[in-house]
Formats: sequence, structure tokens, C-alpha cells
Amino acid sequence: MGLQKRDKITYLRISDGKIRAKSVKEDPDAEERYVDIKKDFVYEKVYSSCEGYLIDITVQTHEEYGVTYNLILFDPSDGMKYSLAIAETSRYFGSLAQHLPNLDFSKPVIIKPYAFTNEGRKNIGIAFHQDGEKVENFYRKYDEKTETSKSINGLEKFNFTKVKKSKEDTKIMQMQLLKFLKAEMKDQLIRLKKHVEENKLPIADATDQEEETPPVKQPKEKEPTKGKAKSDKKKKSNNDDQDDLPY
Repeated sequence: MGLQKRDKITYLRISDGKIRAKSVKEDPDAEERYVDIKKDFVYEKVYSSCEGYLIDITVQTHEEYGVTYNLILFDPSDGMKYSLAIAETSRYFGSLAQHLPNLDFSKPVIIKPYAFTNEGRKNIGIAFHQDGEKVENFYRKYDEKTETSKSINGLEKFNFTKVKKSKEDTKIMQMQLLKFLKAEMKDQLIRLKKHVEENKLPIADATDQEEETPPVKQPKEKEPTKGKAKSDKKKKSNNDDQDDLPY
């Protein structure tokens, strides 16, 4: 029988358009950030993207924190695994759900979150790249004639026009769209599991994962700044967004 060494998993999360890994104050590469809900500072290593083979997506449900999707990425060059947590109540989940159907699980993927403001519009999400090309949104198609994007593959039943809606109507639409995307995600989880089993890829055993606190629900995010964020190790507030829809 003998002894077997547990898999080493690095836990990651997304905040303010960056990928963050928990660290300590003494780490010279760590960035200090003030978390309002904790009333304290946290120390994190900050990255613009992560890359690897997507080998699993686990779903965590917490009574207080809600639902979190953990993307398990595998780097065959060093055998490392990474668990990237994405809260269901975030726009990052919307990006994941809308791009996952177009991902080729047999190829590595680059995951690059973003958060910026352009002409007064808040843009928050994740860009996915494979083979040097950007992975297209499965539910949106660009129309060259009108120079606009239109909804496809079931998303067209949702009215994304810029007509001003009441807060109640917007909330109802958000809930309906989230329900739609969650249902679509189930099919993608099955597709990923089938791919992993057929190709005998390494799977992250839940028993090998150290207990990790799920992302907590944060106050509504402040407007992100224009341009790319810089790792300047200055004190930053915790700016997790709570919107999960592109409007």
C-alpha cells in the first residue's frame, strides 16, 4: 500500500479585476489591501492572469456565503493545481458561464479578469484565451451591419435594450438570467467531467484540499478606475462587485 503525498493546491480568488492569492505581511511580494467587512488589512500576491488545463469545476454552497464555483486548473510543467474561486453573485460568474461552452478542454486556457470604466460604463468580467486567440462569448454575436452585438443560443429571450427599467424589473431580469446561466452551466460541467474521464486526466480530490474560506459577500463595488490596475503595494479597499449581469 504505502503512503501517498497529497496534491498541492494553490487557492486563488478574483477581486478588483485581479487574481489574488493569500499571503502574509512579511512577504515582500504581497500587496496590502483594506477589507471593509473585516475592518482589517489582508496581504495578497496579485496576478493579472492564470493559465492551465481546466480539469474540474467544483461547486460549494455555504449558508452565509452562497454558491461558489471553483475552477481547478492543472499545470503539467510542474504538476501544480490551482483552485480559482468565482462567486455566483458576481459578474465574473456571468463571464464564465457565457464563455465556457466555447472552451476546448483539451487545450490550456488563459484566464484574465478585468475591471475598468469606459465612458462612464462599468466593465467587469473575465477574458479567456486559447491558442493565442480570444474565446468568443457563446451567447453573443457581433453584427457587422449594425456594428452591435446580438444575443443568441437562448439569450435572445432576455431584453437587453438600453430602455430604462425600474429597479424591480432589473432585479427580476437578473434573477431570470442567472437561473438560465446556472441551468446551462450544468451541461458544461457534465461535458468537462466526460472529457476528464475519457482522457484520464488528474482530478482534484476534495479530500486533498485544505479548508478554504469561501468569498464573503462584500458591499457594492466602487467604480473601478480607468486603465489597468498596477501592483503598487499601496493600501487598497476591498472592491468585490456584486452585480452578475452585463448592464
